[in-house]
Amino acid sequence: MIATPPFAGLGTRRLPKWALSSLVTALLCAGSPRGARADDAPTWDPVPPEDLAGTHSAAYPDAPAEVLSWKLEVDDTNFEHERQTREYIRYKIYDPARAEEVTRVSASDATVEGIRLFATEIHGRLILPDGSIRVIGKESIRERALQRRAEEDSLAQRLIGNAGTVVNEQFLAVEGLQAGAVLEFQLLSTIKSQFASFSRNLQKVNIPVRHAECTVHLFQGQEFNGTAFVVNPNALHVGQSFDKRHATLQVTADNLPPLVDEPFSPAVSSRSVTVFGYEDLTVMRLRHSNTNAVTVGAADGPWAPIAAKAWMLSEDAAKAPDPVTHRAWELVAGAASETEKARRIHNFVHQLFVKFTQSPVGSREQISYANGAPLDKVMDFDQYLNVAVSPSDFLWLEIAMDRKIGLETQMVLLPNRNVMPFNPRLPSALFLPRYAARVRVDGAWQFSLAPVQQLLPFGWLPWRFRNGAALIAHDGKQELVSVPPEPASKSTVENRGTYTLGPDGSLTGHARCSLTGEPAVIRRPLPRDSSAARFKEIVARNLKAEFPGAAITVTSVDRLNDPDAPLQFEYDLNWPGYATATRTRLIVRPSVIHGQFRSPFAAAERKNAVEFPYHWRETDDVSLQLPAGYSLETPSAPPPAVVGDVLTYKTEIGPLAKPNQIYLRREFISDLSGAPASAYPTLKHWYDLVAQSDLHELVLAKSNASAASPLAAAP
Repeated sequence: MIATPPFAGLGTRRLPKWALSSLVTALLCAGSPRGARADDAPTWDPVPPEDLAGTHSAAYPDAPAEVLSWKLEVDDTNFEHERQTREYIRYKIYDPARAEEVTRVSASDATVEGIRLFATEIHGRLILPDGSIRVIGKESIRERALQRRAEEDSLAQRLIGNAGTVVNEQFLAVEGLQAGAVLEFQLLSTIKSQFASFSRNLQKVNIPVRHAECTVHLFQGQEFNGTAFVVNPNALHVGQSFDKRHATLQVTADNLPPLVDEPFSPAVSSRSVTVFGYEDLTVMRLRHSNTNAVTVGAADGPWAPIAAKAWMLSEDAAKAPDPVTHRAWELVAGAASETEKARRIHNFVHQLFVKFTQSPVGSREQISYANGAPLDKVMDFDQYLNVAVSPSDFLWLEIAMDRKIGLETQMVLLPNRNVMPFNPRLPSALFLPRYAARVRVDGAWQFSLAPVQQLLPFGWLPWRFRNGAALIAHDGKQELVSVPPEPASKSTVENRGTYTLGPDGSLTGHARCSLTGEPAVIRRPLPRDSSAARFKEIVARNLKAEFPGAAITVTSVDRLNDPDAPLQFEYDLNWPGYATATRTRLIVRPSVIHGQFRSPFAAAERKNAVEFPYHWRETDDVSLQLPAGYSLETPSAPPPAVVGDVLTYKTEIGPLAKPNQIYLRREFISDLSGAPASAYPTLKHWYDLVAQSDLHELVLAKSNASAASPLAAAP
């Protein structure tokens, strides 16, 4: 995982396409590897006889494979231009059928706007138990679309979607694996580095690591020096040493247990031995461009240097010339409240930023400014093609506009739970990778994150930046403020459906879905895919995955590009064979929307803590027209399931006033951020109850068959 550091690229010539940061964040966690060229011939180490003779892992007998040795070298000495890495990994294969997927080594090749960000050359060889060697060359390289998906269960898909970043992946398709074989890979990479930070996990999913070595050669420069450290060594056999003279960190680890991937697990770096690299924060005297040096003392707190740097940057950059001031006042003319003023500026900056991201990349040399581009030129960036504009400049524009109209506005630094949960004992800008604004409106502080492609309403932060803390940019002091998750009432999914059940078990009808908060933010497409037709295709595909066997036609989409309103869509459903039909009865699930729900917690035991991305509330309101001549034979409804004030599930089933119609009302509320592994049995039991209740069936009998009394009237 790579986080976009706040000060990456300062004093250097930046890549013209800002959007590469999030792409690199998503891709580099897959693996990468001082100065290798694509045409370098690899040199292989001899394989000791005992490595070939082994039949199982001594510490983990059931492991399908084991990493015998893993050498990783990261060269950041020329980080302003590139990062070079070399990786040499040796696997021992015990169970080929189970080891094939976990030993697959791949390399992502990313090119954006003609700029090749990074590429990895892979070399491999297979040593069979009889000592014969087969070199794995380019003929074994395959390519596919790599998509980081959510868990395959329906709950995770609804929460965080399944449309991840898609890039090309090259991988070695190794054939002929045998039990007892040794499989080796060497990966050689050169990365166009605009990112001072990096992280590498030294554990493997489902595979133990017998020995690992990581060497990091750090950047040393005038603006800052590199540093690196290890998190989560726990009681594992992990050692580290730092050669200050040569700016080199060495980490060794032995007998590392396999990582276990489970649904809704915390970030990998929070549960594995991870090497992080970033800038040296021991420099306590900080130079401001417009003032004398500021001295930050130890008593000011470990986060004070980061806060002071951010404050200096924002104070220098967020200066509004007259055109910016005039535009700000034009935007807020007639606004009835401070919140409305801030919302208008937020939306203006966001739309400007999206326009910037979609603008062509100029090939000419650009003028860079140490403290950000002049904001009048940022506001009219398409008229100043020789000015280097960055994403941060749009944040400075928003802060400057807010301040000019009289709103108290601060710059804040936010953690990213996808990288690492915020830990106040690890003071590094690596763990506060996102800049944002904090605006005081109508007596309350609100966050604003305008320079993103996502359609975010004013006051909203995506879930990955919540449930932690924010560092306020201050002149030489440390102030951390809590950033709690939004309550479930702010992130809602409301479903309303009217359906007709046929005597053959078919189900037809029309439904409407309304989304607010995080579900709406996640499902709203990026500007490049924001057409209603494209969104209908995406919705139809997702619904077909949720309703297997049904034909789905999305009929309308509303408020697709309005972040301040609920996102809504409607669709027709035609589902042959929805109910089980016999000669005299129909067996039907009245919970049409969630009748296919599966608990994400199927395993009997769990290793990792549970972490949900956000709190949310779901409500279903379903009316079902029964076929003529049928009535309820088994009137029943599942019992409610409530866990304190954090988990609520209720379902009501009853008759409607119209003849031969029944209704179902379902409410699901989760105000739970997570739970330790020790609480997993309770959590699993509750989700099992929900899944069982959603599968609740009613039996309908023909009128000439015996039938029980109908359900009591609905309240």
